Amino acid sequence: MSKQTTSSLLLLLVVIAAGAAAATLLPFGPARNPELGYASWCTFAPVSTVILLLAAGVLWVIRQYIRTRLS
Repeated sequence: MSKQTTSSLLLLLVVIAAGAAAATLLPFGPARNPELGYASWCTFAPVSTVILLLAAGVLWVIRQYIRTRLS
């Protein structure tokens, strides 16, 4: 797989993970979380949001490494 293709794929995954993190906090949906005080798409909204943001960050770092270090 070429460097450009890998970089584009990782960028797509970063966008998907960041979008999913934002979607877990949307104030509507079937999951009720008494700690947050509203219904959201995800029952474990605070934890899942952090995990998805960490995943997006790791993917971004890997993408930057591939773009700058590998030839």
